[in-house]
Amino acid sequence: MATVREKRPGYWEVRVFAGRDAAGRKVQISRTLRGTKRDAQRLAAQLTLRPTPLAGRRTVEELIDAYVTHRSPTWSIQTRYSYASRVRIVKADEIAGLAVARLSVKDIDAWHLRMRRAGTGDPTIRNNHSFLRSVFQQALRWEWITHN
Repeated sequence: MATVREKRPGYWEVRVFAGRDAAGRKVQISRTLRGTKRDAQRLAAQLTLRPTPLAGRRTVEELIDAYVTHRSPTWSIQTRYSYASRVRIVKADEIAGLAVARLSVKDIDAWHLRMRRAGTGDPTIRNNHSFLRSVFQQALRWEWITHN
């Protein structure tokens, strides 16, 4: 969500929530521009959709660890067992080293392709993707990222 305000005629301030820092504090990005209100709204949309370097320096691996620590007490024994396998598979891939805020659709597609080339079947790919999606939904609730 972005806030747009006119500081003085023709000068606009755009503020956007950019996630949380390592200490858990909220981080905002503020930009000032000269132009019209439409220019300011366009900048707000760009800042909202494109994460900034401050939007989270955590990696996918760190996010998975936090997710498993948070959710595993509520899982059944079978769920813990199946999720342990998914965690191993995701952490073994290079996707685990990427920053959460910088992960893109291209990265996910490349991950799918690497699994497919390794001989992984469609059901396993679907399960791993579903697991990773759950992890990112939790990151959204924790406000580590602004959108999933």
